[in-house]
Formats: sequence, C-alpha cells, structure tokens
Amino acid sequence: MLTHLRARSRPTLAAVLAAICLVALLSASPGRAARLAPAAAESLSAQPPPTKFLYSLGNQAATGLLRQPGGLALSPGGDVYVADTRNHRIQQFTGGGVFVRTWGSLGSAEGQLAQPQGLAVSPITGHVYVADMANDRVQCFTADGRLVTSWGGRGSGNGQLISPQGVAVSPDGARVYVADSGNNRVQYFTAAGSISGSGAVPVPLTAHSLARSLCP
Repeated sequence: MLTHLRARSRPTLAAVLAAICLVALLSASPGRAARLAPAAAESLSAQPPPTKFLYSLGNQAATGLLRQPGGLALSPGGDVYVADTRNHRIQQFTGGGVFVRTWGSLGSAEGQLAQPQGLAVSPITGHVYVADMANDRVQCFTADGRLVTSWGGRGSGNGQLISPQGVAVSPDGARVYVADSGNNRVQYFTAAGSISGSGAVPVPLTAHSLARSLCP
C-alpha cells in the first residue's frame, strides 16, 4: 500500500502504475515481458521528479489519518481533539497538527466507541466529553484518553439518549449539554453525568446547531 509519497524519494502515480503493470506482465508472460522491459524502464526514468507532496493512497485507519471526522474541540492548552468517526476513535494533535495520541476502538464496552460525533473539552478539568452516537451515550475521558465516566443508554426517558450528535460544556465546567438528536431535545447534566434538565426542540440537533444555540 502506498502512503505519503514524497518528492525526491518516490516516483509519480503514472510511474508506479507502469511498474505494477510490468510486474503483472512478468507473471503472466515472461517472454513478452522481456521484450517490453526496456520500454517500461525508459518510461519510469522519463518521469519528471516531483517537487512537492502529491498524494496518499489507502490506509485510512493508520495512526494520524482520519476517516469521515465528525467533530473536533480545542483543549485549554491548545491541543486539538478530533472525533475520527468512521475509525471509531478519538485522535489528539498539537495545535500545529503533530500527532499526540489516539484512543478508542469499535465496540460497546466502557471506553469503546461507535461512530463518535461531537466533542467538548472542559475548560476547568480538561476532560474530553464524547457524543458516542451509535452507542446512545456520552463518555468522559481524561485529557490523555483514560475513561472517567459514561452515561445515557437508548431510550426517551430522562437521562436516556438516542443517537446524540453534539456535546458542549459550560464555561464553569459544571454542566454538560447534549444534543439528544433522536429525541429532538437538549439534555443537560452535571459534569459527572447526573441529569439536570432537558428541553424539547422542533428539529433534530447536530453538533453545529447545539454550538450555535449555546454561543449566539
């Protein structure tokens, strides 16, 4: 698999494809391949050297790469947390984009994730709150990814959630607001996850609409 092909060290895409075709030809017809090999080599050497990064192919699950990211949040120290939704994990980067760490894997056990969406970071504790959408819950982690607590569970009762897509933390860190999208409401909890209240809304909420409602 080809990843991070860089200038001055890797050929262009056309050259790579030519090499692949040559290998396939060698396997299928050695005699014919021998006659065509000089032309293929000339094609490879004729490719102009690239002068900048060109492309990356595949391996969307590799550390630091993303697949349909659904949310992000900034820490008080300037780090960036990304909900890597289709890889079912959270990734942390510096403000300059340098990879720091990742946590989470597909599943429903404590600490596992299934299509995480919205993220929020407490300005007081630095804890990271994750809208764990497909598990119908919110999970809270330390800044380095250790599970603190989780709450929710599928349903329409107080404290229950259906496909939450957004989360926000109050400036004093005391309340956590959750876009309970499948129930058409916002619920708010203490920082530890105890239900504090809820309010119905006319349309399903997303992380974007929740953020707009809290930050007019």
